[in-house]
Amino acid sequence: MSNKDVIYIYNIFQSNFLIQNGCQVIETGYGKKKDVYWKFVRDERTVDALNRWRERKLQK
Repeated sequence: MSNKDVIYIYNIFQSNFLIQNGCQVIETGYGKKKDVYWKFVRDERTVDALNRWRERKLQK
């Protein structure tokens, strides 16, 4: 799976939002700076959830 097929998220709240919206986590781990990341499949569901996350943040 190439980097074009995945999305890395480092924000725990954003990751939780994606998980609650049915997005598929394929890996968790530590980044270069030892921060935790969640790796999601880049598919229609994940992209839609990310768009809803952005809209939600803009409305606040």
